[in-house]
Amino acid sequence: MYPLREIPAAGQALAGAEKDDGSIRVQLGRRITLLHPPTQWQPDPEGAKAPNTLLELQWAYGYNGSLLKSLHWINSHEYVYATAALCVVQNIPLNVQRFFSGHDEDVTCVTYNVARGLCASGQRDPKGPGGPYVCVWSPGEDLIDVAIAELHFHQREVTAVCFSADGKYIYSFGRDDHHLLAVWRTPSLAERPIPKYGGPSQPLKPLRVTTPIYSVGTGKAPTFGAMTAFRAGGTAMGTIDTEKRPEGEFVGFSKEFVRFWVHRAEGQGLGVGRHILTNNLAVYGKHPTPRRMVDVASVSLSTERKSWLTAENGYLYSFIGNTCKLAVNIAKRTHGKTPPLGGVCELPLGGFLAADFAGVLYSRSCLASPLAVFTPDQWAGDAARWFQKPPVLRIASLASNHRFDAQLTQKMKAGERERERESISLLVAAGTTTNHLFVLSLTLERDYRGERVVVPMASTTSTIREDVKRLASATWKPSLLYAFQAGHMGEVWGLAHHPSLQLAVTGGGTTVRFWDVAKGRPLFGQVLRVEHPVGSLSFAPSGHFLAAGLDGGMLRVWAFPKLEPVYNNFVDSRYRERVYFVQWSDKGDYLAACCGDQRIYLFTAKADSSTYFKLALHRVLVGNSSSILCCMFSKDGKYLISNSKDAQILCWATLTGHRETRMGALRNLTYQLPWVNIFGWPVIGLWGDPLYDCSDIDSCCSDHSGKLIVMGDDYGRIKLFRFPTPYLSPDCRVYGGHSAHVTRVLFTKDNKVFSTGGRDATLLQWRVVELKPPPLPQASWESPDHHPPPAAGEQVPPASAPRVPSSGTRHVLQDALHPHRQPQPQPYTQTEPPPQRQQQMEREEKAEGKGLSFVHPPYATAPAPGVGMASLSPAGPLEGPSGPVVATARGRAKLQQYFKDHCADCGKVKVALQQSETRETRPGWYYRNASTGVGPAMSGFKASWQQFARDT
Repeated sequence: MYPLREIPAAGQALAGAEKDDGSIRVQLGRRITLLHPPTQWQPDPEGAKAPNTLLELQWAYGYNGSLLKSLHWINSHEYVYATAALCVVQNIPLNVQRFFSGHDEDVTCVTYNVARGLCASGQRDPKGPGGPYVCVWSPGEDLIDVAIAELHFHQREVTAVCFSADGKYIYSFGRDDHHLLAVWRTPSLAERPIPKYGGPSQPLKPLRVTTPIYSVGTGKAPTFGAMTAFRAGGTAMGTIDTEKRPEGEFVGFSKEFVRFWVHRAEGQGLGVGRHILTNNLAVYGKHPTPRRMVDVASVSLSTERKSWLTAENGYLYSFIGNTCKLAVNIAKRTHGKTPPLGGVCELPLGGFLAADFAGVLYSRSCLASPLAVFTPDQWAGDAARWFQKPPVLRIASLASNHRFDAQLTQKMKAGERERERESISLLVAAGTTTNHLFVLSLTLERDYRGERVVVPMASTTSTIREDVKRLASATWKPSLLYAFQAGHMGEVWGLAHHPSLQLAVTGGGTTVRFWDVAKGRPLFGQVLRVEHPVGSLSFAPSGHFLAAGLDGGMLRVWAFPKLEPVYNNFVDSRYRERVYFVQWSDKGDYLAACCGDQRIYLFTAKADSSTYFKLALHRVLVGNSSSILCCMFSKDGKYLISNSKDAQILCWATLTGHRETRMGALRNLTYQLPWVNIFGWPVIGLWGDPLYDCSDIDSCCSDHSGKLIVMGDDYGRIKLFRFPTPYLSPDCRVYGGHSAHVTRVLFTKDNKVFSTGGRDATLLQWRVVELKPPPLPQASWESPDHHPPPAAGEQVPPASAPRVPSSGTRHVLQDALHPHRQPQPQPYTQTEPPPQRQQQMEREEKAEGKGLSFVHPPYATAPAPGVGMASLSPAGPLEGPSGPVVATARGRAKLQQYFKDHCADCGKVKVALQQSETRETRPGWYYRNASTGVGPAMSGFKASWQQFARDT
């Protein structure tokens, strides 16, 4: 390892580090080991820099079904949900996703407010000194990247969050000792702080708020779900008197209780005056008291404040205020017992849609209509068989988009013959506790002839009865529209990609799932179930076979695409340790299984397409002193190199199974691509973080061209490096999104990156984006502020003719020094450099010597009277030969910050500033190298400098 974190020059000796056999002592994850660099390798300073590529999150596969009230529609065709450390906005027509990535731990709650168009989300306590917080953000396409504000107050976890009906306040619940409820004033986008200096190094930052306007303890039990219980402005059935309405009404519920909260503010202005929070427990009266509430939906009808609640005893409760007015056991009895009721959502005109944990849906179109029951075979059709063994239709969350259709209620109440023939439908998003996510289509069918269950009506006004009497014989009929997400129930450790198809495979718990990565959909009909948890997956190079290493020392191989098992046996029949890793050779003739019993089981594979396959144990490779994490073959398949938990690197000959003790003899060996071993000479730089130990990196993978490598660590981070990276602490690009340890990363042949999180059970798909330099102008002396050369026959304007520069082409240095001035008309300038100016520049170039200097362009005219030349150092003052340059403090700070950000590697930078009170012509600025002439990057610097001026 290079001492003092420096990169030696090419051919420089490594004194004190290199051994007689060419090995070098390096520290990998706090362990010292010996590595052998290739004999012809020479250090390259560019290799330690960050790669010229970026990773762009393209798709997230997964859904956290354990969250309550965290599935919301933001318009008629987009809904938001949470998975891992991401909030995902799903667009149904375009089938695209947007991501809010402002969290660094599991997102525990999400809510949306229609009045303000804002989302709020909370998270768990991350590792390190920070704590949990609430992010306020906009789900819009242009504003989702950065949070508007971060609300820091709670400890351990933010369990629930909701807005007031008008969006003026945010209510958040914590999991601290007193389970505090905090009241926040909702920040606006205009309150987000603007960076003092522009440029790429000064991104927008959210507003940080640490003190709520009011807080109160809620009791001994935490609140896991919250929802606004009263909608601002009422509905189409009636309006609410805003003067008599409190600031906010919301429902908070957990496993043990349901509380109805009322927030009132006394005084002038938001956050000023006295705030009062009162709560009342649910009163059930003569109705059976549930042990646990599952979901809640609120509906506003005239002056009634009605809420529907579902419970695990199969009852649907109807509340007005905090008093239960109706409780009916609507869950269909199956196998002699009542399944718990799950999600419930509000429908127009007082209707609702509920579901139980057996997948049965219950719909009611209005207060006067009976209840209709739909089994999974009726609403899912042939797709119901995908979810029944084992049952996954434990629907716990339902959300309807009816509030975004302004004409929906009028269509429902219309009685004309033409209106009755119209198709009235809406969408409902359904989430299950088994991490599945569906979208249902509800169609209003008049004169419904299906199964009905009569439910007594709660007390309502006569006006409502009159408005909905035409809907007494109608019902909402659900049908499965899309199946968007499916998740694993255990930790995900297996990840593979088909060699030629757009198909990814993941293994978590006891299931193996397939994903269509071209469409961003799970393949529900293709799910493999195994007896033991999956530890690793790997496709054969031909793509005809899929190997899986399981817990208990089992190795299983399926033929693809038939998915019929062709091999199923225990490789470790004595200790039954886990198979951590499986790897095929490039020719597909060897299959290695790395087991937790410190052995590698090497098999020979003989296959003829997908019809014939024979796997036979060839050698058992021993010598490791700890569990083996990964392995890979040489390019020709003659050698196998392995990594173990104690950072041990061993190599064997595949033909004889003999262990190679002289690793220096194999230093020039060419290994297969992609590189997957976490220890080795090409991946020294992955361990540059001083906090890493040997267990903090679980997986790495290089691209198939051998230029990039990506790795995942136990902190949920994904890092992108150049490959190979045998340097101390090289620069890299870091990305988040996972809330647990990144168990597997994978580079595909079409330059896509996949990563899996262990506990968050989420698969992320990334796109590799190349960084392109700004375009160069046609000639080095061209400037956007001068006219192009005159065409044939065109009259050249006189020198005194005024010209107004076009938008975005102002003199950026002058504007930075004098930001309050407006551009004045500029005279026409010639396009050829005068001979006197050319000679003057040559003399300046010889005098400057080597180094970078900023000078006038070769075609610039002589400076006008009053113009001075000044030198600028990133840390020094702005001074010229005749004294300080006249500049405002704002302009001086902008210049210093810009050169600090963009010219840090140039050392002491000199800039020639032209200062003129009359703002004479200054066509452009660039830098030249005194030893080689005009530098090729001069126009790139000018373009970036102009972009900086436009941004600021």
